[in-house]
Amino acid sequence: MAGWRLSRSGRKVRVRHFAASPRGIALCRRCSSFHSGCIMQLERLTGETAMGKLFLQINVSVDGFIEDEAGQMDWRFVDDEFEAFINDTLASLDAMVFGRRAFELLQQYWPTAAANEGISAHHAAAAAMMNSLPKYVVSTGLSAPSWSNAHVLADLSGVAGLKQRSTRDIALFAGAGIARSAMAAGLVDEYRLIVNPALIAGGIRLFDGGYARANLALADVRRFASGALLLTYRPGELRLD
Repeated sequence: MAGWRLSRSGRKVRVRHFAASPRGIALCRRCSSFHSGCIMQLERLTGETAMGKLFLQINVSVDGFIEDEAGQMDWRFVDDEFEAFINDTLASLDAMVFGRRAFELLQQYWPTAAANEGISAHHAAAAAMMNSLPKYVVSTGLSAPSWSNAHVLADLSGVAGLKQRSTRDIALFAGAGIARSAMAAGLVDEYRLIVNPALIAGGIRLFDGGYARANLALADVRRFASGALLLTYRPGELRLD
């Protein structure tokens, strides 16, 4: 199976997928992500370095909300299977991007999470990666975040620069506002929607206007034992053969 990816020069180049990554990062079972093995082959065959891919990953209810009317997200499922999936995702990243609100909430939890009594092995591994990975928060109000390896971007132009400097995936873990702004700016290369088996009847919607109409291609579907689905979409011009 092969796919297409943009190089730093903006040229679309064909990439053949490896069964396993020479850098030890497993490829997804349907080659729906461009991981390190594919990037190394791209560099060898074309002499060009691939840009990082920014994906938006977010939990959503069946009726399209990402928070309930009280601003809570306790309707999302979490189990060992999901924690293992999150750890695989974190291991594939060059960096993470947040909006200010999400960043401040996570900054309160993750720095000391590993010390929590009864923490699972999956959660301890997630804490180590959350604390060590480069983190970027888009904000005009923050100046010196206390979380380790955290950096402030004044606006979304900094995210575009981050993509240019990265060769692995960049995760956008953000609320609706930053997510919509990134979509409107054309920065999102992939949408990973975790559809939870819940109807919450109100709250904040992810997709509520402010972005251009676009066709998307379904790149992958993953079913979790909880009944949740991970739906991966990319812009409609993507070709896989």
